[in-house]
Amino acid sequence: MRSVRSVVVAMLGLGIAQPALSADLPILRGAQLDGPSYRWDGLYAGLQAGGANAGSNFSDADLSNQITTTGSAARQATPAPPAYWISYPSSATGSTSATYGAFIGYNYQTEDVVLGWEVNYSRPNAKVSSGGIWPQQFLINGVNYDGYTTTLTTTNITDVVTGRGRAGWAIGCFLPYVTFGGALGVATHTIDATIASGYPFLSSATSKTTNIIYGYTFGAGLDVALTSNVFLRGEYEYVHFTDLSTTVNNFRGAVGVRF
Repeated sequence: MRSVRSVVVAMLGLGIAQPALSADLPILRGAQLDGPSYRWDGLYAGLQAGGANAGSNFSDADLSNQITTTGSAARQATPAPPAYWISYPSSATGSTSATYGAFIGYNYQTEDVVLGWEVNYSRPNAKVSSGGIWPQQFLINGVNYDGYTTTLTTTNITDVVTGRGRAGWAIGCFLPYVTFGGALGVATHTIDATIASGYPFLSSATSKTTNIIYGYTFGAGLDVALTSNVFLRGEYEYVHFTDLSTTVNNFRGAVGVRF
């Protein structure tokens, strides 16, 4: 009988303790079921720095410019020789440079999906160059002379502005995202040409132009919230300028502020 009484008392004790324990559980569950612990919507801006690498595949238009510049060099020679080209360059070597800049954008967040737009400015010193030496024959006074033409084409991209759409997925204080959009840049295009021959003449010419170039961009990155207003960023951005067939690869880190 005493053992039965003990069991009944124990069950009553558990019944009394259970509501007290349950009273604390909604607080714990509430912390888990609430919306994202960090909100990404709103206006933001920041500063960035990193490295940029450039490459190019020169088009027929570039080769035509080289021939035109070389023709200018030939016309300066006395007498002016007709040239017979044998081969042309097709690719260019690029350089790596430091880059810095700034960005401003706006996010819209629905549940875990974050969509937005961003304007990004970077200032690299990205250079690509291509050149070579081509054998030629010069017909002068009815006599063929062996000679050569040396050309060097250099493109230097100094300013890049991109307008990008962004799509990301919020994971607490982390925001992985992808970007896509259009690009504008400032490029200085320089062509140097020199003609030399067994016949006693040497001539050279230089063509230099600065143009606004255009293209497209895409990339991916990760924003990490440090506080409710400050975040860090790591990002890769690919930019292709279609009119020069030139690409710039940007690798950069950034710090931003939400307003």
